[in-house]
Amino acid sequence: MTPPILITLVHGTYANGARWVKSGSLFHSGLSSHFGDRAVIRDFQWSGNNTVYARRDATYDFTKYSEKTKEEYYERHYVIAHSHGGNVVVEASVDAEYHQKQIFAGICCLATPFFHAKPRDLTYMKLDPVSWGFGGLCILLAVIAGELFSLSLEYRYALTAAAPGFGYGLAVFFGIRIAGMRPFADWYARQVHTSAWQGLNLHIIRVSGDEASLTLATGQMLSWAASRLYSGMVKQSGELIFANPLRRKFFLNGFMLNAACLGGVIAYALYKKQEVDLFYVIRYQAAIVGFFFLGSITRLYERIVLGLAVILVIVASGFASYLIGTTSNDSTSSPLRVLSLSNFVTAFCVEVDTEAAPAGHWQVCQFSKNDEVIRLAPGELIHSIYNDPRICTEVIQWIERSEACCASNG
Repeated sequence: MTPPILITLVHGTYANGARWVKSGSLFHSGLSSHFGDRAVIRDFQWSGNNTVYARRDATYDFTKYSEKTKEEYYERHYVIAHSHGGNVVVEASVDAEYHQKQIFAGICCLATPFFHAKPRDLTYMKLDPVSWGFGGLCILLAVIAGELFSLSLEYRYALTAAAPGFGYGLAVFFGIRIAGMRPFADWYARQVHTSAWQGLNLHIIRVSGDEASLTLATGQMLSWAASRLYSGMVKQSGELIFANPLRRKFFLNGFMLNAACLGGVIAYALYKKQEVDLFYVIRYQAAIVGFFFLGSITRLYERIVLGLAVILVIVASGFASYLIGTTSNDSTSSPLRVLSLSNFVTAFCVEVDTEAAPAGHWQVCQFSKNDEVIRLAPGELIHSIYNDPRICTEVIQWIERSEACCASNG
């Protein structure tokens, strides 16, 4: 006779073949000893790669697996999933609900970071600040290149003069890529976002001090800080960001500061015991003097800094997507693919956060950090909460409560 309950254990990221889902582990043994012949315990294996594509493939495979278990006449199917395995299973439940198939009696997610994704508001994104940013960056790179390769003064001037035009071309190209990628980014946000239908029996368990959550928070904070920096500058775009007494005191700002810069260059050359061609230094520093002079009476500083903030948002968003695991290309075969332009553009167009629960109203069972976990499993991270006996007890009690609810509903 087929037992009435099927319990499936699903591992998380980078944990293909994880020990805790196998027979003989602390968690598996706890479930087996409690339920005995009432339940069959299985494990579901997926690649465990930290990419959207890997999780979507796993969602498809798990949906097929779950539909097959219905044919084996199990009355109720409970799933316990760890980390991103929870995102895989919850998305599978949404797919099943979409096709009107009630195949899960309940899902328990252990330390799962749920994705909340939406298209980024780009109404503030204009070509003018981006072009100034790319132009300023190209000028800086031109100056650095002149120093590194010891170019002649004429080549340095030519390179610096061409830099703004090249930067403007990059800004136009980037703007075109954003416009072209926006429909894909909207679709991609829907793929990344973890949704759960409100009728789902979803039980969420977390432990404070989770290392994985801290890592994800680092990526989110990087992107958030860069975005807030730019949005704050946009709100103040009509003001002089560097408005201060130094700006108003033209002589001090326009001459003394630049004289100090010129003196610093000469002092550095003397320190290195190199001959100083004073005329050459003065000609070369004239460009810097002019830059400070223009910055004192125009919005040149503001425009360049505002544009550089845009570039910072783009770069921060791209690397944050790598930390969070939401890169727009499958970087499994080559990690360097995360550096592709398409990934940075998509990451810039899609705003992703991770939360303790999916969108909607859900209760989270929060446990405090317990040193007992370390004693039972030396070297294990707090993220490996399946080694905590309190978690196994909570899962068993949740299944029993769910079983009692099913019995009362007939």
